[in-house]
Amino acid sequence: MKGVSVQRVGDIPAEPWKNGGGLTRTLARGKNSWRVSLASIDQDGQYSRFPDTTRLSVILRGAGVILRRPDAVVELPPLIPAVYDGDAIWDACLVEGPCVALNVMARTDAHRISAVPIDGPIAVPPDTAGIVLADHASLRLHDSEDATLDLHSGQFAVLAPCASARGIAFADPCYAGPPSFLVWVASLDKTFPTLTDHTP
Repeated sequence: MKGVSVQRVGDIPAEPWKNGGGLTRTLARGKNSWRVSLASIDQDGQYSRFPDTTRLSVILRGAGVILRRPDAVVELPPLIPAVYDGDAIWDACLVEGPCVALNVMARTDAHRISAVPIDGPIAVPPDTAGIVLADHASLRLHDSEDATLDLHSGQFAVLAPCASARGIAFADPCYAGPPSFLVWVASLDKTFPTLTDHTP
C-alpha cells in the first residue's frame, strides 16, 4: 500500500531509561521535535525532564501509573490518553506492577499531539499522517484503490499523507477487546482531522 511503512515493535532496539526504571523503543521521530515510543515501566521512579516539551501517555498493559509533583497529580489509567507537562519533574508510582505505555513527546512551541483509540472501523481523511499501533489485535488498512494491508498484533505502521482517504478496521470484525491506537502529531497551525465511522 502506497505511503505506509510497517515494522514489528520487537525489531526496534530497546534503549534503557536514564534512571534505569524501564526500556523504550522509538517507533517514529521527527527532526528532534517529536517522538513516538513504546516503553516498559518496571519500577517506581522519577521521569526524565524534557524542557519545552508536551507529553502524552497511554497505558496499554498493566494497572496504571500515578505521576506526582509538589503541585499536581496526573493519573494514567489503562487505555486512557493523558497529556501532561514534560518540562516538570514527575515522580512515577506504579499502581500494581509493571506497565507498558505508548508515549508521545513533542516540542510545545511547534506541535500538538493526540492519541485516538481504534475501537471500530474508522476513516482517515486525505492528506493526513499518523502512526497506527496494532497492540492487542490485528488491523486491516485499505485505501480508495481497494489495496489492503494487514497489520498484525505487535506491528505498527507510519502513514504518510496521501491524496485519498484510508480506512482502518479490526481484521476480525467480531473482535471486542481492548482498542488499538492512532497517534497524530500536527504543527500548531493545523487542527486534528475528524475521524468518521467507516465500514470496509
